Amino acid sequence: MVKQYSAEFKLEAAKMVVDHHYSVAKAAQAMGVSLATLNRWVKKLRLERQGPPPQSPSYARTD
Repeated sequence: MVKQYSAEFKLEAAKMVVDHHYSVAKAAQAMGVSLATLNRWVKKLRLERQGPPPQSPSYARTD
């Protein structure tokens, strides 16, 4: 059976690594999740914090 985790739990676990500088191994052990699972959550958090990719500037045509 696959364990379900709340969004809040995932965020807190990922923040341990990203914001509080825990190693993934230590944070995973403390939160009771696998390394692979926590690595996914950390990657997702980092991507979300980067924001959308920059758009190329749109130039108005002046004829």
